[in-house]
Amino acid sequence: MTSSSTNTWAWGHRPLLTTARILAVALVILFHVGIIDHGYVGVDFFFVLSGFLITNVLLEQIGGDRPGSQVLKRFYIRRVKRLAPAALLVLLVTLVVGHFLLPEIGRENLFGTVVAATVFLTNWFFIREDGDYFDTNLELNPLLHYWSLAVEEQFYFVFPVFVIAIAGLARRRRVSASKLLSMGAGLFTIGVAARNIIDTDMTAGRYYYGTDTRSFQLTAGVCLAAALRNRGRIPAGARFFVAPALVGLCAVSVTGSSSVQLTGVLAALASVLLLAGLEATSLEGSIVKRFATPQAQYLGDLSYGVYLIHYPLIVMLRSQYELSTWAMLGIVAPSSYVLAAAMHTLLEAPIRARSVSSIPRVLGPLVGVSLLAVALAAGLYRTPDTTVVAEVAQRPVEALATTGKPIVIDASVFP
Repeated sequence: MTSSSTNTWAWGHRPLLTTARILAVALVILFHVGIIDHGYVGVDFFFVLSGFLITNVLLEQIGGDRPGSQVLKRFYIRRVKRLAPAALLVLLVTLVVGHFLLPEIGRENLFGTVVAATVFLTNWFFIREDGDYFDTNLELNPLLHYWSLAVEEQFYFVFPVFVIAIAGLARRRRVSASKLLSMGAGLFTIGVAARNIIDTDMTAGRYYYGTDTRSFQLTAGVCLAAALRNRGRIPAGARFFVAPALVGLCAVSVTGSSSVQLTGVLAALASVLLLAGLEATSLEGSIVKRFATPQAQYLGDLSYGVYLIHYPLIVMLRSQYELSTWAMLGIVAPSSYVLAAAMHTLLEAPIRARSVSSIPRVLGPLVGVSLLAVALAAGLYRTPDTTVVAEVAQRPVEALATTGKPIVIDASVFP
């Protein structure tokens, strides 16, 4: 390691970031099986990481003098190929298996969840339903975790356009796009985080699911990425952030706070420090070699699939068996990785390897599978409520007894 206090910074593949995904998904699994109380902060880390990664990708491509339309096209195609196939496959399999295994309470709102998931609006669906992520009944929805995919996709839809607009403004004003973006993202992050904490009327569910309330975690990653690019160097001493940031993130996942909003702010702060530390540490070849082994890289690459698969597994197992938390972990963790590995090999990797340059060619199959999912959900879960059926069926009998004339049933009363 050079003795200089700073080191030249440039964007490229970051093996340590891939390794860090293992920790994040582990926290989420530990939370969902019931071993730690605040492991959902693993999702907070994913949000910060997502903002950091896509900002670097977009600024790198814009810096290469590609037209904005080409940057957008390339970005959206890659995001769809990366996220949609696995998400839709898990959704379809969950629908079919859930038809046989889910209890009645687990079927509530599942049709609406599927419709919302196919258009990446699951989080707002749960808000509309007055859902609370920590509500016991809602936990039985096997697609509950799709809310975080919705938040990210909504951000991905808007943010690239904003970055290209900032880059255009920067060229006209002859200033650094990274500087403008870091300043704007920094102010936005502080403002939203402060509002989340100050707004005492905000429910935990409204904060947890909201794209607006969660956006500060994504823009925290944006701010870090843009600031590093603007600076051109990262202090070598930032590598000392790694240990305290890891301890802080794990501590928050165990102890948390009485306020979910404050827990989210603390998790985002720890995540930013961890990413900064990993960026500085990425210059240490010996450390990268030690912690970014091929095995760790492979497991990190599977983190998205593991996240998708683990929660439906938990819900299905709980519906059939009474398992201790550790027994649940012993089944869910390895099973999720095995299934994610199969999905990665058979579905994700081949699709990513295909060269697709047309957005319609990407969206066509996506829309087709989405419609199939909605139709399947409608057939399996969109059934009339039995209590309503019984009540309506009784009305002709009561009318006949009272007036001697039967009444006509309005079919619109059925849900």
